[in-house]
Formats: sequence, C-alpha cells, structure tokens
Amino acid sequence: MINVNENHPYFELAQVFEAAFNQAAVGKGKERHAYSEDEPYQYQVLCEVDRRLRGNADGPLYQAVKKIYESARMDPQRAIHELLGAINYTAAAVILLKEKLDQKETPEEHICLEKHKLYDRFMEIQKKTVKTAAEKKEKTDCASCPLSQIDTTKKEEVSTELDDLFDDNFGVDQTKSSKLELGE
Repeated sequence: MINVNENHPYFELAQVFEAAFNQAAVGKGKERHAYSEDEPYQYQVLCEVDRRLRGNADGPLYQAVKKIYESARMDPQRAIHELLGAINYTAAAVILLKEKLDQKETPEEHICLEKHKLYDRFMEIQKKTVKTAAEKKEKTDCASCPLSQIDTTKKEEVSTELDDLFDDNFGVDQTKSSKLELGE
C-alpha cells in the first residue's frame, strides 16, 4: 500500500498503517462492519450509523477512544490489535469530517442514485415483459393469454431480479427489509 523502503524514516509508521488497513479490509473489521464483499469502507456501518444519528464523527471517535483505553489493560498482542482498530475508527472519523468539508455525494444521495438505477432497470424489465407478452398474444391471438396474466406471472421473476440487483448494490437482503412492490 504505502510504498516506502526500510530506510525511509517513516517505514515503521507505514507498517502500522498497513496492518490497520489489513485488519479493516480482510480481518475482523471487515467481518463485523461490511455487509458484502465489496461494500466500500465509507458506506459500512461504522460510518453509516453515525451519519444517521448525528451527522458528525462522534461515534467513530468514541469507539477509537474506548479501544485506546481498553488496550491499556491488555497483553501486548491484544493491545496492538485493539489499537489498530482505534486507527480504523479514527480513519472513519476523518472520512466523515472530510465529507462535511468536501460536500461530496452523501450515502443518502448514493442510495437515491442507486434506487433510480434500480427503477430504470425495473422499467426495462417491465417493457421487455410487456413486449414479449404482446408478441405472444399477437402470434397466438389467444384469449386465454391476456397481457395482464402474462405480466402477473412475471412479477415474481422481476421481483427476484430486483432483489438481486439491490443485494448487489447495497449488500442487504431485500427479503428481510423493505421489499420493492411491483403493484401487488
């Protein structure tokens, strides 16, 4: 990550930051905070909860201080692990504070944009379903296959595809949270 050689005066610091990164990206931090394999750090629960409750960095800062205090009562190996966690919580606080300075896309705006993408995909699926149903009706001219019946049979398939798209984008199981309604 940080490209410094052993002779660099900050080599030891770079190693500590790399260990903290690894803890967050592949270790305990990722297991506890990431909902999916590819959820970006800045959208994980350690940042998101604070955004939703206060909109500032108090949550991660509290966690960092708590870990620092707890490390004083631990053996060196456990203390190192705890202090690496404190570094990661401090990084989350920096991210939250930078968001305020940068005025960049907030997680809420990110989610809103993703919902618009999902809606566009839903409409694309619906149009394809309606077109397919219309073609079937046109070819067969069968009164027993009205457009609405074919559309209804596709609702579950469309719902499943949207749930999968939502899972891929947000790392949550839509069947356990608010499910997108498809006019049922």
